[in-house]
Amino acid sequence: MENGKLSARSKNLDQDSKSPKFRGLPEALAGGGAGRMVVAFLLVFGLGMALITLFGGQGWLAYQRLEDESVRLRQEVTQMETRQQLLKRELEALRNDPEYIELLARQRLGLVHPGDRVIQVPPDE
Repeated sequence: MENGKLSARSKNLDQDSKSPKFRGLPEALAGGGAGRMVVAFLLVFGLGMALITLFGGQGWLAYQRLEDESVRLRQEVTQMETRQQLLKRELEALRNDPEYIELLARQRLGLVHPGDRVIQVPPDE
């Protein structure tokens, strides 16, 4: 491009930046009440939106609480599944394992075979 075209273009830009429609934020604050009102409104609006985003019913903090509860519930489900497997194994043993049934009868009910000698040990105090 030629120097003449560049200088004409830069002159136009300089003139446009001095026009009121291109004022910057510091000029709006230093200017009349309307500019300050707009800036104050935008600041209050932005702060309000930030607070709603963080603390609102569907905000970030609510999301974090739900995420924590989801993790806790998944752990609880895993524990329950493990317990269910143990109970299934015990049920299977109760149905099919006479030695296991005898062991439980001796431990829980205190049953003995005829002719067995029972030795009772006093509990520690």
